This record gives sequence, C-alpha cells and structure tokens, in this order.
Amino acid sequence: MTTNNSTTYIGKRMPYSVPVGYFDTLNAEIMQQLAQQVPVEKPNNRKRLWRIITATLSTAAVVTIAAVITHNYLTPTTTEKIANYDQQIDQAFNHLSQTDQDYLLSVYQDNLYVDDINEQL
Repeated sequence: MTTNNSTTYIGKRMPYSVPVGYFDTLNAEIMQQLAQQVPVEKPNNRKRLWRIITATLSTAAVVTIAAVITHNYLTPTTTEKIANYDQQIDQAFNHLSQTDQDYLLSVYQDNLYVDDINEQL
C-alpha cells in the first residue's frame, strides 16, 4: 500500500530565505533601538495608594455626614415623641365609655409610678 504524501515531492529545501549576515547584525540593531527608546515611567504605587485611601475616606465622610443629618432632621425629637404619644393616649381615652374612663381614673389616680413619670415630664 502506498501513501500519497504531498510533502515527499517538496523535498528538503527551505521555502524561505534570510539575507546574508542578517543574524550577525540583529543583536546590535536591537540593542541600538532599545537605547533610543525613552523608558516608560512606572506609576508610583504610593501615590495610587494615597488616592485610593483619600477617595475611600472622602466617601465614608460624605455617607456619615448624610446619615447624621438625615437622622437628626427626619427622626422626631423626644419631646415630639412624647407629645405624639400623649395625643394617642388622649385619643384612645376619649374613645372609651364614660364608665371605663371613670374606672381608669379611679385605679390610677393614686399610683405613685404614674405620678413620678408625670413629674419628670
């Protein structure tokens, strides 16, 4: 059985050629081109680190300030909470019947704990 391989017809000749003396001067030419190139500066890692740190701290400061401002202006103060709570209690108390109101007043009228809280307010 014979194999018809196309590489057998080419032979051992090289299809490409190199100019005479090319490799003799190649090293010198490459070194000359490297000497002419301006070295590229590496970025300073310390400056980059400081930029990242300052950006992170600035962002954290802005978020913290925004949270404090939002918390202070959007949450009701203690006196507003107490006033709102008192209004809710008065409203609930007014919805009770007269007998229930009288009973609650008689039970809690002499309560020392309730009197202490009212004195503190």
